[in-house]
Amino acid sequence: MDFFPLTDRISRMIIEVEDFCCLNEKCPDYNKKGAANIMVHSTYGKHARIRMLKCKTCGSFFSERKNTLFYNCRLPEEQITEIIHFLGSGYSIRKIHRLTGISRNAISRLVHITARYMNQCIECHFKEIENDIIIKINKGKQEEFKRRDG
Repeated sequence: MDFFPLTDRISRMIIEVEDFCCLNEKCPDYNKKGAANIMVHSTYGKHARIRMLKCKTCGSFFSERKNTLFYNCRLPEEQITEIIHFLGSGYSIRKIHRLTGISRNAISRLVHITARYMNQCIECHFKEIENDIIIKINKGKQEEFKRRDG
């Protein structure tokens, strides 16, 4: 297994515009990736590294960080990733503070944000699994029905 420096991994995390979808639920292209309706409108943040995206269909604007762990977080992505790595390794908030120099309050906020985000991811994953199970059950019932009538 190759291990790359953290900054190399972050720099490879740039997502292509085609991989985004409109987040406006009223848009006809809502949640459709690859619909060619998303464009980069502008950039913002320190060193203008964060893209502000625009849906060509409905005209709504949103940050590329929306619905991610990085949304509304002022720390650089490299530091957020490093903190999460430390948390996953079992480091305490105080130890992470000593290692990174980031305030304990900021680390604590990130812990809560991460927990909330992970819960949303787990819920979404379970909904997908539940839908797959329902589809398989329905297919099984249809096949059983066909065998009885067949």
